[in-house]
Amino acid sequence: VAVNEVVLQSLTGFPGFGDPIALYDQLSDRYIVTEFLIKGYNGSVENGMSMMVSQTGDPTGSWYVYKWVIPEDFTLDYPKWAVWSDGIYMHTNNFSQTTGSYQSSYFAVFNKDDMYSGAATFRSIRITQSIGNGYATCPAQLQGSTVPAGGQLFITENNSNQATVIACNTNWTTSTMTQSTAANITLTSFNET
Repeated sequence: VAVNEVVLQSLTGFPGFGDPIALYDQLSDRYIVTEFLIKGYNGSVENGMSMMVSQTGDPTGSWYVYKWVIPEDFTLDYPKWAVWSDGIYMHTNNFSQTTGSYQSSYFAVFNKDDMYSGAATFRSIRITQSIGNGYATCPAQLQGSTVPAGGQLFITENNSNQATVIACNTNWTTSTMTQSTAANITLTSFNET
């Protein structure tokens, strides 16, 4: 099998720096590829994410390319992604570009209808995580074609013997996303290291 290596920057035109993620949205038959942008690295003058979405279900065909930029001097590291019926969801851990210290975590959602239609701009919503341990949060990736009620789910570790399931509900009409505790799960105590 022949393998062709492609640098994402050559496809997006944006100076990406790492942590590329590829997803398949089985609800819409689209592919998604992301990479973070870090100000000062690889020629980037912005912090954020570059995102590509396939125009059809054929990943060898054409793609729409987008850039999401934040105003803060944060490196959006360890991005975690998932697709849901109403959007493309992301969680990041944010580190100060001055000190390198952990600052916060973001939940963000991107309007996939805008992106899949090739709109010149796309709607997005970002909130700072307030539930659980933001440093260890992961969005649930939908499996199958039935979307559960209750919103997009994230799971986060609270301590060595508890995890919290967080429900995020997006309202594109009001451009809001809310988070609430959906459940707490007791874990057998463990050592993170």
